[in-house]
Parts: sequence; structure tokens; C-alpha cells
Amino acid sequence: MRGPGRIEASRAAGERAAAQVAQEAAPHTRARADGGDERADGEHVRIGILGGTFNPPHVGHIALARRAREELGLERVLLMPAYRAPNKRSEHDDPGPEHRLQMCRLAVVDAPGVQVSAMEIERGGVSYTVDSLQAIHDGDPELELTLIVGADAARTLAGWREPARVLG
Repeated sequence: MRGPGRIEASRAAGERAAAQVAQEAAPHTRARADGGDERADGEHVRIGILGGTFNPPHVGHIALARRAREELGLERVLLMPAYRAPNKRSEHDDPGPEHRLQMCRLAVVDAPGVQVSAMEIERGGVSYTVDSLQAIHDGDPELELTLIVGADAARTLAGWREPARVLG
């Protein structure tokens, strides 16, 4: 699908994912009059986003997610597998996005506070971090998002799509 229909499908997938992120926060939050979420103590819900190809997801990814959650006081961390990473060539050993998504789900079973988002898989196409962060923000502007990256990704940040917006 190309053109306006593809854009609308991407927006719809982003809105569904953002609604899911907000709904998953519900046990720890209460709705505000303006529709945003707050923790019961009045603070905004803080969510960590750890994206990547996750081919395969491994103990290092889970350890990073857990440590970031603890150290940064995040409500939870979302592993967000890319449908297709813009900075990686087609991998011959890639089992495909749906399989990587399922591997991520299995990897977080025993990781409290770490969940998986299918947003980029559902959206399809090249997965750009800036688009995913924007979609989550558009769905619930009150969520406080923290992007979590490993050292390998941090070194390449300047070459990402709209790196200033990603950092903002």
C-alpha cells in the first residue's frame, strides 16, 4: 500500500498502539479530566521504549530493559521490534517480523515490568524510531517517554531519521 491509504493505516496502527500503552498503564494510573493518565500519586506515567530488530532477543536486551526500569523509575519498558530496520540490510537469517515479535514475547515472560509492543510490526514497512515515538505521544501526550538504546545504537544516532526530534 502506498500514498494516503498507507499513511492512514500507519496512523491507525500508531493510535491503537498508543491506546494499548495507555490501557496497560491503567492499573497504576487514574484518568484525568483532560483524558491523560497520571499515577495515583499525581505523577505522569513514565514508559521506556527499547526498539531494535531483536534477531534474536537475548538476555542482554532483557537485562538492559530491567536495569533501565529500575534505575530510571519507569512504570514499564516496552520492547518494540522493528518490522524492518532502516539501518540494516536484509538479513538472510531473519525469521521475519512476526517470529521476532513472538520471540520477544517469550523473552519477557519472566521479566516483570517489561512488555512487548507490536506497533512497528503492525505498521509494516521501514520502522523509524521518530515515527513510533510520535505515534505513542499522539495517542497519549501525557505519557513521559524515555528512549533506551545500547551503546551500538547510540553511536549511530546522528544518522537516524530526525535525530533532534527523537531526542526531544
